[in-house]
Amino acid sequence: MANLFDTENAPTSEPTEVTVGSYIQWKRPDLAADYPTASYSLIYILRVRGGGATEITFTAAEIAGEYVVQIPSATSAGWTAGEYHWQAEIQRTSDSSRILVSRGDITIKPDLDDNNTDPR
Repeated sequence: MANLFDTENAPTSEPTEVTVGSYIQWKRPDLAADYPTASYSLIYILRVRGGGATEITFTAAEIAGEYVVQIPSATSAGWTAGEYHWQAEIQRTSDSSRILVSRGDITIKPDLDDNNTDPR
């Protein structure tokens, strides 16, 4: 198994499942050619299914000319487990205009290492 902390080994698409309290990483090298990281940002918005108010947002970093999402364990530890819809937006730096580039669904699983988690 490859070292998943290494950016070189990061998946090249969004995950469909993550765990609360885990380090989460992926990259979108396909977007940088059309939207250079010097002029644009890649922003993700996650919204809990069922109309709740829970929303998670984060911005991809630029690493070696690619958009790379790196979410530290300490950040995901504050997330609420559940089913979420997500969308990825490219935002133009010059005027903050944005376009939708992809969307999907993700399951955020509870951390079984947390003594307050009921695994049922």
